[in-house]
Amino acid sequence: MHYTFDPFWDSLKKKGITKYQLIHKYKISNSTIDKLEHDKGIQLETICRICDLLELRIEDSVRVVDDSYVSTRKKIKENNED
Repeated sequence: MHYTFDPFWDSLKKKGITKYQLIHKYKISNSTIDKLEHDKGIQLETICRICDLLELRIEDSVRVVDDSYVSTRKKIKENNED
C-alpha cells in the first residue's frame, strides 16, 4: 500500500499557502515539509496537527494509491530531472 501527499499540495495551492508560510507562519519543520514533498513516512499525529493548523480534513491531505500511480509518478520525476 502506498500513499501520496499530492492532495495536501493541491489544498495549499487553493488556499494560497506557500512553503515559506508553512515554515515561518505555521512553524512546520523543513524535515516534515521534505517528507510531505517526497511522500515519505510521517506520523499520523503530525498530519492531524497540520490539518488542524491549516483547517484541512485528512482526506484533503493524503490519498492511498496503487503501485501503478507510484511508478508513473517516479518516471515523471526522473524525466523532469534530466
